[in-house]
Amino acid sequence: MQLRNEMTQERQRAVPARKNHSPQANFQLEGLWLHVLRGTWVAFMLAQLVIIILSLLASRTYGLTICPFPGACAVTPATAQALHRLGMAPSSYLTYNLVLALFQSLVLLSVGGLIFWHKSSEPICLAASFVFVSLGLWPFFTNSTYPLAVVSGYIAALFWLPLVGFFLVAFPDGRFVPRWSWLLVVLWLVQGIVFEIPGPFNILS
Repeated sequence: MQLRNEMTQERQRAVPARKNHSPQANFQLEGLWLHVLRGTWVAFMLAQLVIIILSLLASRTYGLTICPFPGACAVTPATAQALHRLGMAPSSYLTYNLVLALFQSLVLLSVGGLIFWHKSSEPICLAASFVFVSLGLWPFFTNSTYPLAVVSGYIAALFWLPLVGFFLVAFPDGRFVPRWSWLLVVLWLVQGIVFEIPGPFNILS
């Protein structure tokens, strides 16, 4: 009987111990901040879509090449010679790049949209969805000379680095551990600004 009582007491002491060591819940957005950040996300993406439509309408004037890579996919004389040696027609090359870019965009937009739909109340998921959706739209901006598309591309790129930095230092629960790691996100933001300011201050120029 005494042994049974001792075992019962040990189980009772173990219950709060397990509760204390249970993983901490992910940080959640609530109230005004949740609505503001969701609204900002939706407004920015809608603006991106409008600019894409305007770019397509103005493509005859400004030109638009949809490319799955950061570099240009236009067929230059050197590219035409390389394609000729491979036995590939330039039209087939352009079609391949277009299909690849659209497939890539579809995957990224789907992943980003699902994350936003199901997990937008978590800051780290909201940041991840923004990056995925922005990258999904990026092929429509990277080679466009339409002024609004160029400006929008720079603005979106300015947010990518700090959001990726936030994801890396706050994964998986959205909290900065250690607390000073938020400074790394600030450094990523500064790096993004330095990449985009005009020369001679731009470190890439």
